[in-house]
Amino acid sequence: MEKMFPVGYKKCFFHTDFQEYPADNFQPKPKREKTMPYINIRLAGSLSQEQKQKIAAEITDTLERIAHKPRSYTYITFDELPHENWAVGGKLLSNEK
Repeated sequence: MEKMFPVGYKKCFFHTDFQEYPADNFQPKPKREKTMPYINIRLAGSLSQEQKQKIAAEITDTLERIAHKPRSYTYITFDELPHENWAVGGKLLSNEK
């Protein structure tokens, strides 16, 4: 049997607890976004494991501190390309020796 609501009330179906809100002041609570940051670092050459760990830690700390993103939501990838696959100003980096 469906619950009867007083006149001027609406049932909010946006929440799992089905709270009642006055109809003239109905504003559902905003949903918390759980978007995860994805950072792709692409560079010519390579980095050591220690360098990658320090960079990942710094970026994760920054996103947590400034953007309030949980550490567990932050994904970081490293794309290391050989100099022969990277060009600047129309010249391959492998030719710049």
